[in-house]
Amino acid sequence: MSALPLTVWLVEDNPGDARLIREYLKDVPPGSSFELRHLSSIQELASLDLQTHCDLILLDLHLDDSDGLETLNRCMDIRPDVPVVVLTGLESESIGINAVRGGAQDYLVKDDINPILLSRSITYAVERVRLGGHLRQERDERHVLDAAIAQLGQGMVLVDAQIQGFPITFANPAFLRITGYDLDEIVGHNCRFLQGPETDKTAVERMREGIKNHEDIALEILNYRKDGTAFWNQIFISPVFSKDGQLTHFVGLQTDVTARRQQEERLELLRTAIDQANESIIISTRLDQQKAPEIVFANRAFTDLTGYQATDVDGRKAMLLMGPETDPVTVNQINRAIRKGEAFHGETAGQRRSGESFDMLLNIAPVRDQHGAISHHVSTQSDITLRKQYEQQIIHDALHDRLTGRPNRVMFGERIAQALAHSTRNPDFVFGVFMLDLDQFKIVNDGLGHSAGDQLLIEVANRIASILEPSDTLARLGGDDFGILVEDIGTPYDAARVARRLQRALQDSFSIGDHSISATAGIGIVLNSARYESPEAIVRDADTAMYRAKNRGRGQYEIFDTEHHLMAVNRLTLENELRKALINREFRVYFQPIIEIGTNRFAAGEALVRWQHPVHGLVGPGYFLDVAIEAELMEEIGDFVLQESIAALADWREIADRYGYRLPSVTVNLDQRELASPTLVDRIKRLLAHHKLSAYNLVVEVTERALASGNPEPVAAVKALSKLGVRIAIDDFGVGYSTFAILQKIPVDFLKLDRSIIATDGDLQYSNAILRSISSLASDLGIRTVAEGIEAPEQFELAKSVTIDLAQGYLLGFPVPLSDISAYFHEIAAASQE
Repeated sequence: MSALPLTVWLVEDNPGDARLIREYLKDVPPGSSFELRHLSSIQELASLDLQTHCDLILLDLHLDDSDGLETLNRCMDIRPDVPVVVLTGLESESIGINAVRGGAQDYLVKDDINPILLSRSITYAVERVRLGGHLRQERDERHVLDAAIAQLGQGMVLVDAQIQGFPITFANPAFLRITGYDLDEIVGHNCRFLQGPETDKTAVERMREGIKNHEDIALEILNYRKDGTAFWNQIFISPVFSKDGQLTHFVGLQTDVTARRQQEERLELLRTAIDQANESIIISTRLDQQKAPEIVFANRAFTDLTGYQATDVDGRKAMLLMGPETDPVTVNQINRAIRKGEAFHGETAGQRRSGESFDMLLNIAPVRDQHGAISHHVSTQSDITLRKQYEQQIIHDALHDRLTGRPNRVMFGERIAQALAHSTRNPDFVFGVFMLDLDQFKIVNDGLGHSAGDQLLIEVANRIASILEPSDTLARLGGDDFGILVEDIGTPYDAARVARRLQRALQDSFSIGDHSISATAGIGIVLNSARYESPEAIVRDADTAMYRAKNRGRGQYEIFDTEHHLMAVNRLTLENELRKALINREFRVYFQPIIEIGTNRFAAGEALVRWQHPVHGLVGPGYFLDVAIEAELMEEIGDFVLQESIAALADWREIADRYGYRLPSVTVNLDQRELASPTLVDRIKRLLAHHKLSAYNLVVEVTERALASGNPEPVAAVKALSKLGVRIAIDDFGVGYSTFAILQKIPVDFLKLDRSIIATDGDLQYSNAILRSISSLASDLGIRTVAEGIEAPEQFELAKSVTIDLAQGYLLGFPVPLSDISAYFHEIAAASQE
């Protein structure tokens, strides 16, 4: 019992009995101490504050305001937390017994009370209540503990350490749920039934060693459930000792960590994959107000890319790779994206650990947790230096000539567009565009080879560039064509001065291999004016001026004017009309008779093309031939002439067969471009086969110029046609490129003498001598001669006197349509039988 005095409330309406109880409590044995408070009624008890402390109530069951067991019940309702000892008389002892049964701790008969009995009864009552409270608390605590163990998420098992084999004596529901066993299936068994074929033997041995040494054990081990499925078990085992230090039990806590282990395995797989990825990857912390993002992970590719080891960058700022060459605008964009929680994708300059800069493709993306909050940032870095160099090279190649390294036509157009824009803003700004084309470059290419031609173009470009200003632009536009943009040129006089300076720069010969080569160029010049709106128009007019310069001879220049523009427009209009003429079949073939001088026989008809123009009527080749050649339309026009000519030959064959007259030939002119066509021979072969004609009656006329050009294609085509049986005539022989050496290179059947040789308005003796020489030589070589342009009788007599074989001209017959020439032949053939 506590040394403090017990507070006792006496509820008694009899003052005498109350004084007696007070006296008894004064005489209690040593070691006991009581404080007594006297109450006279239940009502008075009820009026006291419930917070007022009281250890025990002595209750008289017979009071003025209450009687019997009702008094006890009312007292217990008022203070249920305080033990009660009832006071009765002898005659009501049975009521006291019932009172004890009703909840009182004891009863005392007033006549039998003495100090010792009273003190003992009060003390025992208080101790019984206190002990009962402790028991109830222990019972409650044990109930709470049992409930906690039952509700524990971890499996809990208790094994008896004093029995061999350490059998299980207890397992909570979580253990049963984890393992799948019932309690009666495992009690009395050792926990080794959880082990299986894949359980780590080393871990098992470590666990046994710990149990043997009475140590705490913590490990993760692969166990098996009742149904045979494996799970990862996190185990904590602790020994339990008695008060005297004896080992009595082992308690084990088990947690199914399979999901965590699988997650860890997935994370490890992901980490390994990221670490082995070819692309550089870093993970950094999120941005907060206190500090910038810091790197928490970097893979091996990052090390390979930057030279930093993972340990070097751990905890360092995520902007580690930003160097002095990094664009500040890009850095601001990155910071803005991070602050907004947005992704960033872009290119920037990075810096390796060595300080070397590199082009980097950077991707940064926020990583959000399960609540959507940003926890980290993941970024990838790719070295795109080679790609950028390749892109720059592609851009450079797209804008520059590969041979000379100078700007090409595309870039030249862009520079002219910039100059036009500048002149729009500043009307006083004048610039000039020069188009330069080398004279007779083809001779160098064909004579010395393309490598020599290429080297000449490089040297020409370098020499021209050396005399230009840094603000000027020199471009190679293709072939041997160059374009030059000269800014702030001023006047036409200044432009002419630049052109002369360009010509002087080319005067000194070029050393190409073992050869010394001289070069000149035709130059066309355009000065910008308000009427130009596009670079194309300027280049077009400069081209026009350049062609006019080349037509004037070598080393000339021409400044474009309005007349040139009009000529260019007319030329373009004519080219479009020619293309429509081919579609609309507006071309016609006329034939001029060729007469055998000695017999006046109709020996051949020369096919001459005409154009039935929808506006201008019938026009000759002089009106359109040059444009057709430059527009590369001659192959189509020539093909049409070939078809019509061979068809005419088929008509003449019917007349010849009817009258037994020798079939005349048809002669067709082919220019250099037609001869270069790879399909020419096959087309002629198909046309002849279609009409079942002999190739002998087809004569192909080619010029000396075409054969002496140096191109191998015309010579090869002539030889192939001769082999096919087609006869070959050299047109305009005797002037310009005339050379008898050509007769040794190709098979020739006819020489058509130029009309200037047969002219009678000059020195007849001189003409006679030339004609006799040519005729004699041709006769010795077995080549027949044809005199063109016979327009007067004296010309015909001259040709007859020098034994020219054939003649044609207006004196002998004008070019006429097929129907007329066929009628003419019909008349001659019919007359031959009379």
